[in-house]
Amino acid sequence: MNVKKVLLFIALVSAIAVALSQTVSLFGGQHTWYDLGPAGSDVPCSKCHADICGELSVSGVHQNLGSGSEACAACHRCNLTCYTNASGEGAGSTPGKEVHAASTVPCMECHEVDTWSPYAGGFTNKTNSLYQYADAAHNGTKAAHNVFVQSAVNGTLMEDSNEACIQCHTNVAVDITYHIPRGYEIELNRTCGWNVNLSYYNFTDVEVRG
Repeated sequence: MNVKKVLLFIALVSAIAVALSQTVSLFGGQHTWYDLGPAGSDVPCSKCHADICGELSVSGVHQNLGSGSEACAACHRCNLTCYTNASGEGAGSTPGKEVHAASTVPCMECHEVDTWSPYAGGFTNKTNSLYQYADAAHNGTKAAHNVFVQSAVNGTLMEDSNEACIQCHTNVAVDITYHIPRGYEIELNRTCGWNVNLSYYNFTDVEVRG
C-alpha cells in the first residue's frame, strides 16, 4: 500500500468518525421526557424563548407572577373560558382543544376594569371587544387614544387591543404614518354688533379640507 492510499484511508476513517459523533449528538436527549404530572409541567419555556425570558428578568413588570415557566404560564396558560389547554400526563390528563401548550392572551384579560390586577381605566368601552374598558368612575371620555385603541381592537394582528398596549408600554419599534389635514374651512354667523370678537360668533360648521 503506497503513501497516497494510506493517507486516503486515514482521511476516510476521520470523516466517518466525525459524522458518527454528529449523529449521536443530533439524537441525544430525544427519548427523555419532561414531567407533565399534577405538580405542574417541567417544560422550560426558556429553551425556545430565551430572549423573552431575558427581557422579563430585567423588567419590573409582572415579577409577581412567579419565576421561570411559572410566570410564562400565568399569562399564556391562564384559565380562559374559551380556551382549554392540554395538561397532565397518563391517566387523568386533559387533551387540548382550542390550544395545546400556550395561547396569545389579550392584555385586558387581567387589566380590564375591576379585575384583581392593576386595571387600565381611562378609556371608553370598545365595540367588538369582550372586555370592560370603562365604568362610571373611569369613563375615559377625554382620552386622546380612544380611536387608537379601538383601531387595535378592530385589527386582526393581535388579540383585542394588544397592538396598542404593546406600542405604548414596551420598547418595541413603532412606525406611524400621520394623515394630517392641510387646512380648515370655518363658516361663521355673526349674531350682533360690528366689534370683531369671537364671543359674538356661533360656529355652525367646520369642514376638514385635504
